[in-house]
Amino acid sequence: MALRAGAQRFHAQPLSANDALKNKLLAALPFKPTGAQARVAAEIERDMALDVPMMRLVQGDVGSGKTLVAALAALRAIAHGKQVALMAPTELLAEQHANNFRNWFAPLGIEVGWLAGKPER
Repeated sequence: MALRAGAQRFHAQPLSANDALKNKLLAALPFKPTGAQARVAAEIERDMALDVPMMRLVQGDVGSGKTLVAALAALRAIAHGKQVALMAPTELLAEQHANNFRNWFAPLGIEVGWLAGKPER
């Protein structure tokens, strides 16, 4: 609670609704987001529209759709001219995320890069 209260003293740039990219992505997906994915994405969008830092942890079982929720949040920032970095605990998961984002974002004209922390041999 103290961490949350402390973060609320800082200012964040509000990112208002700009759903053009989100709607294009959702229309192109070969599946429909679940109710839980849509609910969590909407909560994150509300947080991103505020002028205080977001303090949120998204957790779920493997395959529950956390990557899509992260992609939708990323699109909100991208729509406002921001860059997005997504971190993962393993190189394999980071590469999977990069591939998913690349597949989803390429049709939208958004370039996705991938940076690994492991030095090249």
